[in-house]
Amino acid sequence: MQRTGLPGHDLRALDPVLSYPSTILGRERAIVVNLEHIRAIIIAKEVLMLNSNNPLVVQFVEVLVHRITSANNYMMQQELKKNDMDIRYASKASWNSSKEAMVTCQQVQPFEFRALEACLESACRCLDYEVRDELEHLLDDENDMAEMYLAEKLETQLMDQALQKEKEETNGFSLLNERSDDSHSPDSYISFKPDIEELEMLLEAYFAEIDGILHKLSHVCIH
Repeated sequence: MQRTGLPGHDLRALDPVLSYPSTILGRERAIVVNLEHIRAIIIAKEVLMLNSNNPLVVQFVEVLVHRITSANNYMMQQELKKNDMDIRYASKASWNSSKEAMVTCQQVQPFEFRALEACLESACRCLDYEVRDELEHLLDDENDMAEMYLAEKLETQLMDQALQKEKEETNGFSLLNERSDDSHSPDSYISFKPDIEELEMLLEAYFAEIDGILHKLSHVCIH
């Protein structure tokens, strides 16, 4: 609290024990970010993270370090170019051109925005991987979708059992001893071929909704 200037209730938004909704809070000296696996406090020149052992967080930190390092290198290069321009422009007494060069060199995102963008991108990638990809994989596998028709499978199983019982009674003998718990064998589902169109339409509707959400999130990132 002393380091960030945040009150206790803002810090509780990052408590992994509590079920806080997704949150981005702008405060006087810090930005609080609680998005998916990202629980972070961004201050002027630092990012304080929780769950540092989480592989997703480790990956996020690597991306953030690369982003900050690349931006710092770019700023250093621009500063060197600016100084060189200032010398040349000063020698020519071209004050207006020198001012324009300085403005161009200063058009770099501040640290806190680079860090916030990294948080947003990481959360979007997580949603993309965990939600959209899983639905897409399921939509591509008709066998998996067929297995999800539980009520229809149960009805088919009961019909198979009834037909088998009727057959046994008709023939005057029982095959129960020879078919121990055979009702759970794959043979009892040979005739089970559900029409997966209904489930496919349901999954496609949510896939489109999630894809739309991800598209909106991608435009939230700061460029």
